[in-house]
Order: sequence, then structure tokens, then C-alpha cells
Amino acid sequence: MISIETKRQIGIQLSDILSQHLNKFTPVVTVHDGKKILDHGSGTFLLIDDTPLVVTAAHVIKDYPDDMIHIIGTFTPSDYRRITPVQMDFWGGDTGESLDIGCLILPNYCIDYFGIESFVTLDKIELYPEKLSTDLTVFYGMPEVLHERLSEQQDRFQPFMYMAGIEDDTDWSKAGNRQLELTMEYPIIVRDTISGQDVKTHTPTGMSGGGIWRSYINRTAEYSLYTAELSKLIAIGTEWIESTGTILIKRY
Repeated sequence: MISIETKRQIGIQLSDILSQHLNKFTPVVTVHDGKKILDHGSGTFLLIDDTPLVVTAAHVIKDYPDDMIHIIGTFTPSDYRRITPVQMDFWGGDTGESLDIGCLILPNYCIDYFGIESFVTLDKIELYPEKLSTDLTVFYGMPEVLHERLSEQQDRFQPFMYMAGIEDDTDWSKAGNRQLELTMEYPIIVRDTISGQDVKTHTPTGMSGGGIWRSYINRTAEYSLYTAELSKLIAIGTEWIESTGTILIKRY
């Protein structure tokens, strides 16, 4: 069996392939006052029962009216002034609450606008993940440190992806074991596996609501090719706890 460290090194070598694949599923969820972006988080496009929606963290959207929430597609460039949700729901999102999930239902024309390939369907969601501790988990989103305001009408967001592991395995098939919250490591200083030097990771502000993906590198033999199509959405990342170097993961 390939060790988790070997899988991490494979993942780093394949990070461009995986990032390009996940990028199309990852919109920026912005708060806009009509003149400029005031704040933003990340999200994931879903298509459930032919309804396009974005899942994100509740705290990103809960304090604002629908018309201040705008969606920017990343795979297909979009005008955020045109994309507002037709309905917004959220659960939790306040400090200390176990739930922190937001759902934005989008107009149906968004399927064609962003492209059907930008939407995660049920077959790309893993409801009962097993043996997570043997795999690499990916946190994907759009951090504020990579946000550029090029002009009054143009903002640029670039993605960041962090690969780590979830230490504890759970039998998700048993109802009593379906916890809503997990943790994933996200230290501020990491060892670069290529240079061997300590490097600083991006502060994940702006990545709240971004997808937590299972890479399924553990399905790849040591000398076989990896395809990013294997990856599955398992949760969203909602909060960085700097003191412990971890990301809170919420399942829904």
C-alpha cells in the first residue's frame, strides 16, 4: 500500500490537474453593495433535481439580503452583477453553532450560462465516505489574499488548494455515526516536499464554504495514471482555527 506521505507527494505533482478540475465547480460568493465587493466566500455549484444551486457556509450569506449576494463563476467568466439567487436558505452560522450551511438556489438559465459541466451532480457526492484516513483530502476555495481588484468593474480571484488527511475513520452507513463536523489539518507553516523548506500557507479567509473533496489517490496504483474525475465532494470547509492549525468541516 502507498503511504500517505507518498500520496501527498503524488498529489502535489498532480495538483495542477486536480485544481483545473475542481476550479469549474467552485464559484465565488460575493457580497456586493452595487459599487464594489464588500466581502466574499467560496462555494460549490450543485445540480439537484434539475435545480442549480450553490452550497456555501451560512456565515458568508446570512447577514445580507438576497440582492447583495452575487455569484462569480470561475470556469466560465461571469458578470457577478447578473447572477443573484432566487432563494437563499441557511442553517446555523453563528459562533458556537454546530451547523454552518448555506444554500443559494439560482435561476435556471445559470445551467447554460455557466455550463452543465460546472455543476456537481449526485454521483459526484460521496454521502458515506469510508477509509478517509488512507486518502488525501482537498480543501479548495478562493482566498482573499489572491483577490485582485483590477478596476471598478473587474475583480480577479485565484484558487488555492490544500491537501491533507482526515485521521479518523467513521462508519457513515450507521445513522448514529453521521456526525456533522470533522476537522482537517491546515497549519500556517508546512514543509515544501520539493524544496524541503518551511513555507507559509495562505490565510484561508475567503475560502469559507469551499468544497472539501476526497481525491481518491488511494485508488491509484504506484505506476498507474491518476485522473481528477475520481474525486468526490464530501463536505464544505467553514472555519479556520489558527490555534490548532485545523479547518472545521461541515457535512450536510
